[in-house]
Amino acid sequence: MNPLRDRQYRSGAFERGTVLFIALVFLILLTVMALTTFNLSKGTQQIVGNVAARSQTFQVALQTSEAAISTNRLVHHPTDLFGSGANTVAVDVNGDQKTVISATVNPPQCISIQQVLGNKLDLGTERDLECANSAKSDLFCYDVLFQFSTRATDPVTNATSSVGQGASIRSQPASARNICRNASGQPYF
Repeated sequence: MNPLRDRQYRSGAFERGTVLFIALVFLILLTVMALTTFNLSKGTQQIVGNVAARSQTFQVALQTSEAAISTNRLVHHPTDLFGSGANTVAVDVNGDQKTVISATVNPPQCISIQQVLGNKLDLGTERDLECANSAKSDLFCYDVLFQFSTRATDPVTNATSSVGQGASIRSQPASARNICRNASGQPYF
């Protein structure tokens, strides 16, 4: 037996830096794992925030579109839907004067227009009764099919959503002329 060799094994001379090296490797691995987890959670939080902002703008666009279609101003005043001289409205989402989303309704575009003949009127409804009375004065009613779009934009997050809707109305000639115009701006009839 070699006494010098036995003494080195007993004193741990070969093992002195090994524990320190293994501890440093584990410490580096734990640090990398912590940084990766932080970056993943930060990215997930950004995705959730973007989805929430997009959802808010979509809801504002839908709400504004419904407000536009639920009033007769869409037919009678298609370029001044909200009575403010414009088709744009600002919606404060949270009531904090900070989250204000702007929504713009584009004027309706006529898809089709067709004169309603007297034999197709249902005189039991007020709408068709008005058409029958105006027909006596040679003012016939029209079935008008139109579409319009609403675009909402959040200036803080730059999230944008658009909603398109279509509707059909039975209208007097004056209202139908507001919607149904040719390329030069003249009414179809």
